[in-house]
Amino acid sequence: MPADKRVTRASFHDLTPLSVPRPMSVLPTRNWTDAQWERIKLGYQSADMDEKWDVFTEDDVVFPERYGGTSGMRAALTLELVLSTIVLGEDAPELRTRLVELATPSSSNDALPGVVLHSILGLRSGT
Repeated sequence: MPADKRVTRASFHDLTPLSVPRPMSVLPTRNWTDAQWERIKLGYQSADMDEKWDVFTEDDVVFPERYGGTSGMRAALTLELVLSTIVLGEDAPELRTRLVELATPSSSNDALPGVVLHSILGLRSGT
């Protein structure tokens, strides 16, 4: 979907409404600029299965859609990464490093950062 066309709930034919929405217990700490927030409000629709995320907004609420879910600090970091890398197209290396650290068990030294990032974030079309 073109980056300048707004993605809405109606953009997704198989999206089922949440019966009981649950707010995140931990939110991203980043302050988005006005220009970034305007871009985030346009949303993002994945082009294929390698892109694991679809994002749309309603009023001031962001709805990131992905198979599976996360909670707590990892969910907040994942949301910030999705908005930064998938929607805004930023590289965000420090956020990627933090996500790998949170997702990798301390007893495991053999987890590959690329595998962890692809598993959680997927790819953005054109990257």
